[in-house]
Amino acid sequence: MFMLIESVRAAAEAVVAHAMRSILTAVGIAIGVASIVAVITFMEGAERSLKAQMGGLGGNGLTIAAVAADDSPFAQVPTLTQADLALVASMDGIASVTPGLVFPLQPYVELRYGTATASALITGTTHGYQHFDTTALAHGRFLSVADDQRRRRVCVLASEIVDSLGLGDEPIGKHVTLAGESFRVIGVLGPSDSLLSMLTSPAYIPYNTMQTLLGTEGNELSLMATVTEGTDLEAMRGRLQSVLRRAHNIGPDEPAATRPLPPSAPTRRTP
Repeated sequence: MFMLIESVRAAAEAVVAHAMRSILTAVGIAIGVASIVAVITFMEGAERSLKAQMGGLGGNGLTIAAVAADDSPFAQVPTLTQADLALVASMDGIASVTPGLVFPLQPYVELRYGTATASALITGTTHGYQHFDTTALAHGRFLSVADDQRRRRVCVLASEIVDSLGLGDEPIGKHVTLAGESFRVIGVLGPSDSLLSMLTSPAYIPYNTMQTLLGTEGNELSLMATVTEGTDLEAMRGRLQSVLRRAHNIGPDEPAATRPLPPSAPTRRTP
């Protein structure tokens, strides 16, 4: 007991004798603990947000893409075509389907307005993409059927891109440069609470316009589909796989080369 009392007294004297060092040590410990708590809280919040966003899809969304039969980067992959799009659209239980074509030259494409630049994930798609959205437009409109049919040079930009380019409070009608081409801004997506959207800064242009920019080679087409109410998603996934395998002459015993992927990541919705 005597040794314990002496130890406490010695510790107290040391603290008083080195007050500044003791204060700094205590502050350092407090900051370290607070940082760990903050990181854990952020991770838990991000997980809840992601689950909520995935739940917002309603459980009826599928992304369909061609994948290699094995993990080799040199494996031959059958490319999805317009015929596949029509085939999927004709299937019972499919409510809507739209193509998606991502600019393949690099993960992000530079947009320019005057001397300002911004990077964006450029996707060529159609009016039907609205069925996969979760966030309303802040300004203007989304892509129309006529925009796609006439291969118009128009775009819908994320609000982050508009801010980075300095397009101001009235961005609609202004022209930005994309891949050396002038595009007129027709819509601005509202702020999104989607982690994916905040990281990718999406920009959308008409699907056929994207085809014109890219030519006919190297186009990696994916399809986004929703199923009708009451349709079993797992059963539809199996049907899609069978139909697309037959369409690409893939035998029942051959490795899968075209398969539906899990429900697509949350995107944005127009009004």
